[in-house]
Amino acid sequence: YITNSGFGNMTNYLLEQDRSGIAILISYGTWIETLHLATNIEKVTNKEAVYERIGEHKEVMDNIMLLLEAFKNQSGYKQLYEGAEKLKKEFDKVTITIHYAEPTTKIVDGMLMIMDNSTSEVNINDEIVNSIANQVESIRNQIIN
Repeated sequence: YITNSGFGNMTNYLLEQDRSGIAILISYGTWIETLHLATNIEKVTNKEAVYERIGEHKEVMDNIMLLLEAFKNQSGYKQLYEGAEKLKKEFDKVTITIHYAEPTTKIVDGMLMIMDNSTSEVNINDEIVNSIANQVESIRNQIIN
C-alpha cells in the first residue's frame, strides 16, 4: 500500500508538472523489472501460479503500448516502443478466458458488498513464458546499459 501510494503520488506530481513522458518511463521500467523477476523466480516456486500471474500481464501490456505509442516518435522512446512491440507479440500468444458467474451480495460490517463470482483461466506454457522472459531480458538490458 505504501509503495503504491508513493508511486501514485509521484506519477500525479510528474503529470501536473507536464512530465508525463518521465512518468511513463518510470512505469514501464518498473513493470519490466517486475516481469524480469517473475520470469526468473518461476524456476524455484510454484510454476503454475507464477505462469498465471505472468499471463495476466497481457492486459497490462496493452495499456503499456498505448502509453508508449504516444511518445514513440520522441528521442529515446523509439527503441523502447519497438521492444514493447516485440514483447506484445509474445503476450498475444497468451489467451485469457473469462468464465462469467452472476455476482452475489452480502452485508459486511453494515455495508453492502457485491461479490464478483466470475473466474478467469490463463492459457500459457513453458514456451510462451520463455519467449516473454527472453524479450523482457532484452528490454531490461537495453534500459540498464
